[in-house]
Amino acid sequence: MKMMKKHTGIIYGLILIAVCLAGSLAYTTRVMAEETAVTYTYENGTLTFRGTGVIEKQTDGEENPWRSYKDTATNLVVDVGITEIGDSAFSGFTKLQEISLPKGLKLLGDNCFEKCSSLTSVDIPRRVTTWRDYCFKDCTSLTSVSIGRVLQEDTAAVGENPFLGDKALESITVEAGHPYLYVQDHALVCRSKYGWNTLVTYPEGLTDLSYCIPEGVDTVGDMAFAGNQSLQSLSMKSSVTRIEGRAFWNMTSLKEIRFSDNITSIDWNEYTSDGFVGALYGCENVEQIILPRHLRSLGGVAFGTCGKLKELVLPANIKEFNTGAVYGCSNLEKITVLNKDMKITGENSDISIRTKLCGYAGSTLAQFADQYDYDFEEITMHSVLVDSYVLDRTDVFVDGSMVQKPDTIYMGNQVEIRCKDGKSCDAVRWNDTLIYLQNGTYTGMLSGDVSVDDCYEVQEIHSGEEFIAAVKQDTDHRVLKLVSDIAITDWDENGTEAVTDFAGALDGAGHKIYLRQFRTITASAREKAPRYLSTFGNNRGIIKNIVFSVDYRQEEGNVEMPLAIICGNNYGVISDCQVTGTCLYTNGSDDSCIYGLTKCNYYMLWNDSLSAWLSAGSKKLGTVCGITGRNTFLGSLVNVNMTGTLIARNVYGVGQENGGDYCGDGISSGKDVEIARCGVAGSLYGQEVTEFFGQNSSDMDFSQEEITFSGQKNPEATLPEPSPEETLPPEVTETISPAVSQSPDVPTSPKPEATTQPTMQPGESEKPETSASPTASAGATPEISAGPEASASPEPGSTTQPTEAEKPEISASPTASASAKPGSTTQPTEVPGQTVIPAGQSPVPSQTNISNVSNQVTNNQVQIQNVTTNYIQLTWKAQGDCEYHIYRSKKKAGVYQCVKIVKGGGTYKDHQAKRGQTYYYKIMAVNADGSHTSLDEIKPIKVTAAWLMQPVISAKKGVYDGRKGVQITLKKYQGKYAVIEGKWGGKYKKIPIRQGTIKSYKAKYRLAYGSQKGTISLRIRTWEKINGKKRYSAYSNVVRLKV
Repeated sequence: MKMMKKHTGIIYGLILIAVCLAGSLAYTTRVMAEETAVTYTYENGTLTFRGTGVIEKQTDGEENPWRSYKDTATNLVVDVGITEIGDSAFSGFTKLQEISLPKGLKLLGDNCFEKCSSLTSVDIPRRVTTWRDYCFKDCTSLTSVSIGRVLQEDTAAVGENPFLGDKALESITVEAGHPYLYVQDHALVCRSKYGWNTLVTYPEGLTDLSYCIPEGVDTVGDMAFAGNQSLQSLSMKSSVTRIEGRAFWNMTSLKEIRFSDNITSIDWNEYTSDGFVGALYGCENVEQIILPRHLRSLGGVAFGTCGKLKELVLPANIKEFNTGAVYGCSNLEKITVLNKDMKITGENSDISIRTKLCGYAGSTLAQFADQYDYDFEEITMHSVLVDSYVLDRTDVFVDGSMVQKPDTIYMGNQVEIRCKDGKSCDAVRWNDTLIYLQNGTYTGMLSGDVSVDDCYEVQEIHSGEEFIAAVKQDTDHRVLKLVSDIAITDWDENGTEAVTDFAGALDGAGHKIYLRQFRTITASAREKAPRYLSTFGNNRGIIKNIVFSVDYRQEEGNVEMPLAIICGNNYGVISDCQVTGTCLYTNGSDDSCIYGLTKCNYYMLWNDSLSAWLSAGSKKLGTVCGITGRNTFLGSLVNVNMTGTLIARNVYGVGQENGGDYCGDGISSGKDVEIARCGVAGSLYGQEVTEFFGQNSSDMDFSQEEITFSGQKNPEATLPEPSPEETLPPEVTETISPAVSQSPDVPTSPKPEATTQPTMQPGESEKPETSASPTASAGATPEISAGPEASASPEPGSTTQPTEAEKPEISASPTASASAKPGSTTQPTEVPGQTVIPAGQSPVPSQTNISNVSNQVTNNQVQIQNVTTNYIQLTWKAQGDCEYHIYRSKKKAGVYQCVKIVKGGGTYKDHQAKRGQTYYYKIMAVNADGSHTSLDEIKPIKVTAAWLMQPVISAKKGVYDGRKGVQITLKKYQGKYAVIEGKWGGKYKKIPIRQGTIKSYKAKYRLAYGSQKGTISLRIRTWEKINGKKRYSAYSNVVRLKV
């Protein structure tokens, strides 16, 4: 009996322990609310809800009891019978990996699964008709969502972006047959019962750089693209007519947005913790905003905090502009208004005082600028002519009005080109310049009259074989765009067979064409060869941005056929091209002729150069012309330079004739010839050596400013020897035909030299004066003060300005040079580049890399100037017979692009650098034999552009607060604080002012001068801390007032 009692006690104890353990594993079921019959249990990480009705929302004052499992629950099961999930019911369940939702569920509440950061996929069951705001917000691991359909009679409603902040989300799918939701071009779209098609969300996990909101969408929902960190360019089809709230809020990578033409108002804003914010609030890197053609009103802090926006064009149809639209656009340089009678509302202080206003004379904008002392620039109308072929494939608008008739003059200031549906147009010929359309559109402001003459489709060229096949077909209306360096060999087995006419466009995009056309000329080949040995017989189109690396060596017989490296006759445009390499006649004749670029120029050579070795055999034979044989009376040479070596009996630095009617017909009036900013700086060897042209028409008289000679004539008694020929890089050697493979007996040729064309720089600014000591000398000029009565008081909370300024660093200004733009041609914004090696090209010399080069520049040898000038300057000691290749990247481990090749010096000025941006540079020394250190082995030089622009000021006399004084206005400036200096016949002295930022003074300072008389001179410099150091601008212009 005692044993039974004992065992019975043990059994009861075990039962009690089991009950306790069960209580810890399965939470006691409890009723959630009186009006519902929903219960929940928790077991082994699974939270299960059963019953009918609603899972309660989370209230501010009291936590739902199941939230105690938010850090442990990994699975959620909601059973059949539950129809709604309340607001924030499961927000913050960070461990939740899976959720199972019932078929009868109809509503998802606000933020119901917010910050469930472990969720990777979600299946939304059928019959869910109501999605409130931000249901799955900040579910950062969520990659895919599947949505079941609902019945036709159900009414669907979707709130603000349900998937906001889901940075990994890549895929949303909707079951076929859903009457209200669908996916189009990756985006989730909701069709309301009223017929609106609202784009609700665009998945943030997609990495595309550009996106076009598709046709059929008429509304972009609130927060639809908010927080997207990938898109850089955004456009929208014409069906879009509305943008809600903060549709594009905080898209920090966005650089360009083009609105639909059918949007008539941009004044959306919403009140948040940040105050009123607009559609592009937080898009801090936006540089270009293209407004709708039919826009009527703009306001509502629409573009607030778009700090990199520099220019805004308000279209001709705009009726009202509220200045609040550009509040916070601190770097906005220009606002252009194409409506003379636009109504302007809001505070004038919303527009930066540095912003220039551009409009028509007598316009409301001109009156506004005059009233509030803004810089105003008058714009004039320009003519636009459009070819019929262009109008067949595109819609062209001038100031918002569609061009209806070809070859008819339309007047305006802005041109927009849009590719028609079903047509193909990738680029247009705009005043002899190739302009690419982005996403089928292009918008440009006019600086002169414009002719849009052709449109093209782009064909990418990857190899020499592709190039040869393409140019032997019809090249009209096509752009052949190189995507890599290519090599061209024999065009057939009998020798070079150049294309008779090239009529399209050839864009090298900075790549090389290696011309290995022939080695020897036989009698049979000579009979079949064309009139000119060249890449093209005639050019009637555009050839741009190519390095032609030629290797021609004639060894047998006397060649009487002329050789022109790019083309025989140029009836089109050749721009931004270089010719390097060797053309060498071992056995020439009196009739041997070599022309550097073209035999006859009938139209335009622009920004081109030749650095090749051209030899007709010896100083006793043949003719060599550095650029062209004849520049006809229609020809233009603009910024064309010859720096090569020319050897022949007759040598011409540029060409034989200038101003002829046509080739071989003598000299006539040269009135239409344009020659500007050209130069000859090479070596000329011959019996008859002419620096420029052998003959000019009687009225052709070029000054030294237009064409200059800085080269050498017969500088040595013996001719120099050519150096070994260039080795083709591995990626293009496979395109070389076996028939022209190199033979050990072939003579050597000189290494092609990539010469530097003059880069057009802004005019040289005046060297700033050195500041005088702030301490006045004995008997100095009368005191000038800004007393409390006469000075504007800074606003409360402004930063304290120090009482004494540091001495600024003074450096030389950039070298002045003329613009490279031809005076007779109106160009859009994208004009051809002025540097030798355009961005995107990496012209690493092709010789075998050598890991150690004695002349390589080390970083501690480089001096950096990046503070007092408006450019970055690198200076090093040039060594030996080196040229230096300058590479630049915005990231230390990014892609480095060659931006300059420096010969005979150790200085590089980067005028393209932008203030505040950090750049990384690598300087590669290339020896005369081509050896150089590998680019990967060169340590980058980090430089931050830390300058401030030179201020521009104006001043006027007046009576302020009852005292005579001067008001100084900072019209343009960068920096946070101002230092004012003045002189009255003596030295400049610092004028004490009350402490405060420029903004607190509203960029205006009032100085009392009392009863003093004479002439006062005033100047200002600004400063602010950049990277912890005070940086000063140069001194402003000096204003002088007689008082």
